[in-house]
Amino acid sequence: MSWGPSIRHDGKGCPLPHGTRTRAVFEDEPGEFSGEIEGVAGATGGYSWDWTWWRKSAPDGCRVARIVRYRVWSDDRGDTATRAARRRDVVPA
Repeated sequence: MSWGPSIRHDGKGCPLPHGTRTRAVFEDEPGEFSGEIEGVAGATGGYSWDWTWWRKSAPDGCRVARIVRYRVWSDDRGDTATRAARRRDVVPA
């Protein structure tokens, strides 16, 4: 088992099934990026996957950073989340 390739996110919502293990890079302010942060797709409402929420307040009052790229945990069997990620825009390492 391992982390898959880095996938460029398009900001059109979460492309993965809820519960998928991910490592994501967030952009808080223009040009300010986080390191990879491990999480679970859909665990906090999915606002960061939808770029229309970027720099706005989510219903819980937290300011939303957007996900710009992510990696998916692969079980080496080619699970659904990994296959979906492979169809996305892979970013060179």
